Amino acid sequence: MMRHLYSMLWFIATFATYAATSQPILAILDAEGINTTPNQIQEAERAARLTLQQTQLFRVLTPEEIQERTNIAGEDHPATCLTQRCYRQNAEMLGSNILATLHLFNQGERLQCQFALINGEDGAEIESIQYSESLDHASVTGLVRHTIQGLLGMDTLQTLSEISIHRDSLALSPRYSHWAAGALVVASGFAVAAYALADRFQLHDGNSTSSGFAYSNDSLYPLSGIQGFFSDPRANARLRALSGAGIALAGEQGEGLMNPAGLAGIEQQQVSLSTAKLPAGAGSQFEATWESPFKPGTWWGEQISFSGDDLASEMIFTTRFAWDFSLLSSWMTGIEGGINVKGLVAQVGQGGTGEARSTGSGMGAAVDVGMQWQIWNGPRMGIFIENPWSAVYYSNTLTNKSYREDLATTMTIGSSWQTPWNTILALDLKKAILVDQHDHLMFGLEQNLFDVLTLRAGMHDVLGEDLLTWSLGASVKAKVQDMNFEISFAYEDGNKPYDLLTASQIFTINLKF
Repeated sequence: MMRHLYSMLWFIATFATYAATSQPILAILDAEGINTTPNQIQEAERAARLTLQQTQLFRVLTPEEIQERTNIAGEDHPATCLTQRCYRQNAEMLGSNILATLHLFNQGERLQCQFALINGEDGAEIESIQYSESLDHASVTGLVRHTIQGLLGMDTLQTLSEISIHRDSLALSPRYSHWAAGALVVASGFAVAAYALADRFQLHDGNSTSSGFAYSNDSLYPLSGIQGFFSDPRANARLRALSGAGIALAGEQGEGLMNPAGLAGIEQQQVSLSTAKLPAGAGSQFEATWESPFKPGTWWGEQISFSGDDLASEMIFTTRFAWDFSLLSSWMTGIEGGINVKGLVAQVGQGGTGEARSTGSGMGAAVDVGMQWQIWNGPRMGIFIENPWSAVYYSNTLTNKSYREDLATTMTIGSSWQTPWNTILALDLKKAILVDQHDHLMFGLEQNLFDVLTLRAGMHDVLGEDLLTWSLGASVKAKVQDMNFEISFAYEDGNKPYDLLTASQIFTINLKF
């Protein structure tokens, strides 16, 4: 309500300024779409121009007038802007007091319209809004009209309930972020991570390989050389079919999110169940996940993972939160952050036999942090730091000894790009931080066919080692009323020496409602 009040006050002030001469001149720029047709974009631009004219608040320049004024300035077309200075130059060239941007895009099950007004004098954004409508009932003209009327405070959601249009929780979509803000935030994140983990990058004695059954008071980070617990790949079939590349995948791109910041894209509640067999009869993996929007600009998820058998097993309980930084400032629109808070439980030897068997248990906690942002209409970027803080306390009942072990910290950076042909490309680099770790390069490709069948493939390269593996997968979708079902399958071509618990076949069932 306050945003609409401020908008109306601004328009009243504008009228007072220009009433003696003429109406404010408005030019619609940057009318574009993602996963839409040229006809839809033209229809959206016509609907926007007609709706703005009918408000009698502006004199809206026609496409012919915009082209004529652009040609006089010696340009082919107005510039596509990322900065306030660029918007000021466009406004000066066109002789307009106000600029408008219109974006129409198809994401998931909804058609979304984003509309913003920009002050031509200083290039600053005046107001922005985003409405969406179910694809089953989508009308481009109706959606654009209600979006503009909603921005001007001339419409209410009560009049829209019958046609499935609703205002999205945030004014702008994560697809249209400010690249400068994203670069600054990411640089700050890297700087903080590097400072916090500075001594972990050093190959000093405190970080040398240990057996895991001895604790040295002189060692700041007592780590096992190869972790025996809490390091398996997730059971999710989508991620495994992409060979683990998923740091920059967002919620609107489907289920199976690795980075908690990706939750920021989901619009519906979703539940997924996954299962996989571990190699060499080492047991099974199970995973259950629930994720949902929480409050405007925030999201919440819960996850339970089990891996192993009665000889050795682990459970991870994860609470996930995500938020959009535009809650702090519109300058940071499209930049999302997330955090995982994990509870860890392990047991060893309950089903073992013989005097040499090791028995015991462990409990602990750990935290993961992540961030995502999108470079305008280009690729989505992500960074994920796993276990920057952790503590697991083990009790060995065979030796009657107890000790603490910190889980290895890993840092993964990645990107994903959703092309206009319903293809998603994902590329991740997991960077070694501690000794006895390797760099991993992971690439995944996902092709959606008719929004029913999805095909996936991936490759995983352990850098510095002669080890390259591949994976394949597919999923089938079905929709029953407002519920969306998806069954996914993945196959990996063998067991990686540095990823000992990798399974060869994984199944996932996902439900959105």
